[in-house]
Amino acid sequence: MLETKKFTFAEVAIDPSLRLTDKTFHYRIPTRLKASIQLGTRVLVPFGRQRLEGYVVGYSSHPEVDRVKNILEVVDETPVLNEEAVRLARWMSDYYLYPIPVALQCLIPPGLRRQEKIVVTLKLSDEVGHKLKETLNILDPVSGRVLAFLTETGRVPLERLIKKFPSQNLQETLNSLRELGLIEIEKLYTDRLKKKFRRVVELNKEVVGLEQDLEELAVRSPKQKKVLQILLEQGPLLLNDLLDLAGTSYSTVKSLIDKGFIVLNKVRVEEDFLRINKASSVKPVELTDDQERALRSIQNALAQRSFSVFLLHGVTGSGKTEVYIRAVEQVLKLGKQAVVLVPEISLTPQMVERFVSRLGSCVAVLHSRLSLRERSNEWQRIHRGEAQVVIGARSAVFTPVSDLGLIIIDEEHESSYRQDVMPRYHARDVAIQRARYHGALVLLGSATPSLESYTKARLGRYALLCLPNRVENRPLPSVEIVDMRQELAAGNHSIFSRCLQGKMRQHLEQDRQILLFLNRRGFAHFMVCRECGFVNRCSRCAVSLTYHRVEGQLRCHYCGYQEPVPVTCPKCGSRYLRSFGIGTQRVEDEVKRLFPDRQVLRMDVDTTTRKGSHEEILTAFRQGKASILVGTQMIAKGLDFPEVSLVGVITADIALNTPDFRAHERTFQLLTQVAGRAGRGSFPGEVVIQTYDPANPSIVAASRQDYLAFYKQEIALRRSTNYPPFSRLARLVISGGEEEQVIEAAQRLALDMELQIIKKREEEKVPVGELLGPAPAPISKMKNRFRWHIMVKGPKLAIIRELLRDVLDGWKVERAGKNSIHISVELDPMEIL
Repeated sequence: MLETKKFTFAEVAIDPSLRLTDKTFHYRIPTRLKASIQLGTRVLVPFGRQRLEGYVVGYSSHPEVDRVKNILEVVDETPVLNEEAVRLARWMSDYYLYPIPVALQCLIPPGLRRQEKIVVTLKLSDEVGHKLKETLNILDPVSGRVLAFLTETGRVPLERLIKKFPSQNLQETLNSLRELGLIEIEKLYTDRLKKKFRRVVELNKEVVGLEQDLEELAVRSPKQKKVLQILLEQGPLLLNDLLDLAGTSYSTVKSLIDKGFIVLNKVRVEEDFLRINKASSVKPVELTDDQERALRSIQNALAQRSFSVFLLHGVTGSGKTEVYIRAVEQVLKLGKQAVVLVPEISLTPQMVERFVSRLGSCVAVLHSRLSLRERSNEWQRIHRGEAQVVIGARSAVFTPVSDLGLIIIDEEHESSYRQDVMPRYHARDVAIQRARYHGALVLLGSATPSLESYTKARLGRYALLCLPNRVENRPLPSVEIVDMRQELAAGNHSIFSRCLQGKMRQHLEQDRQILLFLNRRGFAHFMVCRECGFVNRCSRCAVSLTYHRVEGQLRCHYCGYQEPVPVTCPKCGSRYLRSFGIGTQRVEDEVKRLFPDRQVLRMDVDTTTRKGSHEEILTAFRQGKASILVGTQMIAKGLDFPEVSLVGVITADIALNTPDFRAHERTFQLLTQVAGRAGRGSFPGEVVIQTYDPANPSIVAASRQDYLAFYKQEIALRRSTNYPPFSRLARLVISGGEEEQVIEAAQRLALDMELQIIKKREEEKVPVGELLGPAPAPISKMKNRFRWHIMVKGPKLAIIRELLRDVLDGWKVERAGKNSIHISVELDPMEIL
């Protein structure tokens, strides 16, 4: 760790949540603060005319400018961020090409930023105070009323003054009063999250001879005696609990406090929203031979206490989660901590339940659906070392564990591990970087690993572990592919094939459960006029509006714009409007029509917006309160329902035709994962895949659960087209409010990049790669901003990053104002939209 005393200046990142600047600034470290300032310390600094919070991210002996201001004060007793967090922010800044303050947004604890409160205080001198009436008389009426109000109250929050004098030009009045020396306006800072306290009652330890007092109280005040008796037997209690047990009121307790028998203390509390504190009596299952071999390799690597990456490739239902739990148990025995990442928030409750049942209250949970207070409480638990295991979605990779031994990334192939809004990052990249720092192990798990990860495993860069069979020798589900073209030819216009309808009846008669999967949301894709062909489109984005039948709305899923479903065509006035496409609402309605006596649940983005809704739906289904669950991607992976015997895939080939080189890989992964939800209990499973392209190799490989067959065919295609894993990609998106300006900027940027590529190739002999574009982005307009993009394909990401730095340093990349040009950089993009 660097010693502050050796340096005169600190590099400070202004609180990134204020969004004032992306730069860091140098401030002088006053002698009185040298012992208090470390990397990660939160400090108060002058910034223009303001006093703002910032974070120390570095030191210097020589500042970049001549005039340097002093740090004003240190906010916290101990640094908010540790040295590893600051180093990680610098690595993210360098790797993903954005400023350090942007990276800090991922690392600053939730709810930490203090709220600014402006307070107005009366400041009358003795001389003016004696002549207050004369002072009020010489002021204008508004100033007089404000000053009179302050005379009564003394100190008032500005927001209260605004409510008191809403129609007045208050700011001008306050400025005048301040210039006259009559008031003072200052900024105070309070914690954003107020600390919660509970009142706890306990016996006064200084009291002696309590038994004799109890005998006297029994005669004079039996209620007071009962309170003391309860505290003697049970020890300190929450005030409300004590009142309930004693069957009395607060006046009884108050009398005992006044007599000195008991004391009432305020104790800070942190709510345990998990409501699970102890490990249950669940016994570990017996491992298969494959699980034993995999676990033995992981345990041996953990014992080495050195950085390594393992890929656990196991078919669906092969027991990967049990291997995770055993590996975490080993980490805890070594006195270290573990982080477990899941791709979907919907998977978190199931994973938490499995881990807590075995490990108890040492488990913490972090994801975006928790309230700010819940996230803050969990972060503090982890920071204090009270939780040794952290489970959560991608942001949990930043948790402040101090002695990391293991990071598990379940379903490592999932694109949800990548954050596509600033600050952009991939949780797998960050996990590997953190593991390097700690000398920890990264365990990637999947039934359908990404081609990049599996290729690294085959090349020996990752250690490959295999679970080729399901636990208890359960068979993989039998899969049937249905050609929907033949269904139409036979006169079946339903969204369900005859095969799927028949199997649904059969499984329902046996009281089994069914999953119906659709890779869409909404009721139907769009509304179209059957007279003129008009389609309602978002005025701000270049996409059609999605029809939501229940709400009677057309909605844009990119910017949130919505409008009522029109009665007539906005273009020609025709009343012949029809919805096209299939959505989860429509599937749900069709199921209810076919099976009116069966309970149906739907799980998609629209039904899971409310806090706790994920868990409610999954719990209801697991408890058998519904026979059929209709859903999108969130039901396709990781979930374990022993009673599900049939899975129906409504439209298997929708994603095949998206403009993305990963389309076939995503289709294979999704179909394999959703098929794997069937037959995980004591009876065999069946899967029906409906498609208009039954011979597609991705669909055929998924129906056979044959990852190696898919890998061989897809890796050959990637090699021939030089796409990852045989190259690395970067994407620049140029956006702005004026289309002509965007096109011109994209063309100029592409020219600059092409010239730089030629220079590096000819002068520096560096094989940078090739430039693709510029071209309109697949979604060419979003939120009223036109979008073009440029792709760079090269052999090494480091070379691409150097190219982008060289080019973009000469560009002024502005904030995305209405008419500004904004350039965003995406490294290793997962989607190209």
